Amino acid sequence: MKKTILFWLLIFYQLLGLSQTTYFDKYGNATDKNTAYYQRESKGDNYYKSYYSSDKTLYFEGIILNANNQTEENNTYSGVCSWYHKRGIKKAIISFDDNGIKNGTSTYFYEDGKIWKEIEYIDDRIRYNTFFEYDQFGVKFLVFEDFFQNNYNDWELFTSAQSASTIKWDRLFLESFLNEGTSRYIPITFSATDYVLETEINISENKKGLSGIVYGFKDWDNYHYFMIGADSKYYIGYVYEGIHSSKADGLITSSINPKHNNIIKIINGGGKTVFSINGTVINSAKSVQNFGNKFGVCIKGKGKISVNKLILKAVTEQNSNTNFSEVEVKATGTGVVFSKEGYIITNHHVVDGAKQIIVDIYVGGVLKSLNAELVVTDKENDIAVIKITESFSDIESVDYSFKEDGTLDVGEMVFTIGYPLALSGMGKDPKFTDGKVSSKRGYDGAINSFQTTIPVQPGNSGGPVYNEKGQLIGLINAKVANADNVSYAIKLNYIKSLIDLTPMSVELPSSNDLSSKSLEDKIKVLTRYSVLIKIK
Repeated sequence: MKKTILFWLLIFYQLLGLSQTTYFDKYGNATDKNTAYYQRESKGDNYYKSYYSSDKTLYFEGIILNANNQTEENNTYSGVCSWYHKRGIKKAIISFDDNGIKNGTSTYFYEDGKIWKEIEYIDDRIRYNTFFEYDQFGVKFLVFEDFFQNNYNDWELFTSAQSASTIKWDRLFLESFLNEGTSRYIPITFSATDYVLETEINISENKKGLSGIVYGFKDWDNYHYFMIGADSKYYIGYVYEGIHSSKADGLITSSINPKHNNIIKIINGGGKTVFSINGTVINSAKSVQNFGNKFGVCIKGKGKISVNKLILKAVTEQNSNTNFSEVEVKATGTGVVFSKEGYIITNHHVVDGAKQIIVDIYVGGVLKSLNAELVVTDKENDIAVIKITESFSDIESVDYSFKEDGTLDVGEMVFTIGYPLALSGMGKDPKFTDGKVSSKRGYDGAINSFQTTIPVQPGNSGGPVYNEKGQLIGLINAKVANADNVSYAIKLNYIKSLIDLTPMSVELPSSNDLSSKSLEDKIKVLTRYSVLIKIK
């Protein structure tokens, strides 16, 4: 009798969809099982869990009052819900009320588990001065951001004989009818002298005038400005007590896009202010204090612009000594330490033409940036040896080995630990990616390299390639554009030959202690020897 009841209960739950599994792509749109990025499963009482399809680790858990089977975007969440990066590391913890509105504190995390953002919401609005962001070093920023999805920040929206301003289509539109120009600004209270200010503007309808940022504004006798024109010229300066001081007056740059959006950014820190347009540093100057707490956008001359965002990140007082020198970094790559003396192997193209080489490495558990110099290079095989030049005595041993014969087997598992897009969004913690050897030859049949399925990005260049035993067998040096999971690595024998040319005798790593450890333990050890290389 009990078995019969359980049977019909199971059928009943299935009819209600409580045991239903729905498959989604990485964007949260419904797909089939074979192409799914993750799958959502009902656990009853509106409680759901989702799992990554590749390794069945947790992707999401929480209450979904309205679980949409076509797109996750239309879900209604309730209570405290959690999302996860792969391998079980939390990605976000977000609090919702019974109507699916964000209320309370939401926390977001980097892939290594460190806190990225903390935001307190009231009825889906960010509570003033409660949005904090942390970089990979734990530096804390107070963040103000406006993407113009409404007018929560009380911009002055009106039309007059001089100007007009409106918010629609998630943009702020500003138009000047007179040659004097116009501006719109709002007060943002913060006390830090170190900050990042960024806006994105479209100047396609402002062909003759100037437009940009007005900041540190007190009144029209005391303010700073950074403006660009469709004629590829930019202007930087300030007015103090009615006296105008120009830092750049009509200088030409190819970075301005007159027909599309332009991201203009100001980074103030360490006694210096750096100005960039669309990711390119175009000017720097000694810092001058802000005169007021108003920030906004402006037009000089007749014209019209649209603004997509305005973001201010101010360093909190406890992090007031933050160094913003990384805006001058021209390129990044990865390297691997192979001696206690601080010798590092990387790619030739990573350090080629460098005026300064900086290595980010953990010293005594603290991440430090140390200067390095080029020792020897092999341009033809795209490898180079560099050496840390500052005091370096914290590596007692190098606990891995070079594979003695350097041989490869097609199909064997391989992995790298590197720094892809380290300064462009992915963060400065080392990233593990794995794959298999797919060919013993490299691009176009090259014999000095081999092909793998390890997915790599800019910044992985120079990263070590290890086999399943944790032995070094190569060095990442290239990928094929527009091809998924196709990468190339320089063979170990060529690396050894270059190391032999170093002026000093260097003992190669020979520890076999990793061979019996789990993959997770191998990664923990080998991460100590992968370093971020920054080029100026």
